[in-house]
Amino acid sequence: MKTLYNTTIRNNHTVVKNGSSSYAIYDAAGTQVNTTYNGGNTNLDPFIPNSYVNYPPFTNPTLNYTIPALSSSTAYTIECIANSTPDFNRNNDTIQHVQKFSNYYSYDDGTAESAFGLSTLNSFLAEKFTSTVLDTLRAIDIYFNPILTDVTQYTFLLKVWTDNSGSPGTVIYTSDTVQLPYYNKTGYNQFSRYILKSPLILSPSTFYIGFQQKTNQFLNIGVDKNINTQNKIFYNVTGTWNNSPYTGSLMMHPVFGSVGDLLSVKDNAVKLNYFTVYPNPANDKLYIRSNLINPSQNITYNVIDLFGRIVLKNTNTNSEYIDISNISEGVYFIQVIDGQNISTIKFIKVN
Repeated sequence: MKTLYNTTIRNNHTVVKNGSSSYAIYDAAGTQVNTTYNGGNTNLDPFIPNSYVNYPPFTNPTLNYTIPALSSSTAYTIECIANSTPDFNRNNDTIQHVQKFSNYYSYDDGTAESAFGLSTLNSFLAEKFTSTVLDTLRAIDIYFNPILTDVTQYTFLLKVWTDNSGSPGTVIYTSDTVQLPYYNKTGYNQFSRYILKSPLILSPSTFYIGFQQKTNQFLNIGVDKNINTQNKIFYNVTGTWNNSPYTGSLMMHPVFGSVGDLLSVKDNAVKLNYFTVYPNPANDKLYIRSNLINPSQNITYNVIDLFGRIVLKNTNTNSEYIDISNISEGVYFIQVIDGQNISTIKFIKVN
């Protein structure tokens, strides 16, 4: 948690106003855990376009609370009240910030104001993190910002790298199947979760998470413009790693902890092999079996070749099999998207 609370205040009136500012911190149960901070009073200059009050006791007060050691996920709410007397409308004198503590690392505030993408086939995008304890990396959360174009047909490979003097180094994880972007439809700014097939035990160190895209189309990763960590965003389109030229924080999160922790999360989860296919190899019909597929959900089946291209797509079918008679012999992946679940399995097509 930051040591300073940053906010902006402006007097929208045409005359000087005397104002006050205070804040309080509440735990997840709604109990105040700090002594209310009082920033005192000061005169606020009249409204100036594109200008805000520069008075540190109001805009950058020190947070007077230390978070205790945590054994589970929780959240704290910081409530700031800015007042003047008289106040034309006291209903808008309060802002709140909810600070979550969970099983993932994050630089962003959870809201995307922009998006970042690359337009080069086989290019790489990575975000830098540092772990201070021995832990197990289980998943990667990514927010695909649904702007411009629908990117759910474009494939990528998940990647994790070690550090090499401040930029991504050796690859220590690559997903064994191509992945597809997924728009989590439970609400705005909801991340999609991709669980690593082989969890990584990471010692206290710097590491990078990201992907290699198998297309030349922008994947539109969400960017938080309120917090700038562009020095932790790297891209590689020509064989050399470079820092992002744009300000903001990339909305990708490394997720740690036990399998039980992951399965309890309500976010979109890319579950491992929650269905099976048969026969394998298959000739003309590929049957799908799963106790977890909800027949009331919209189900999408994607058949993907080794180059990451979708060669067959079937949506909203009640059939128990996929007709693969018209695709060529070879090795393919079938990806099933059922509501908030995504999983991929390899199969072989024979004639």
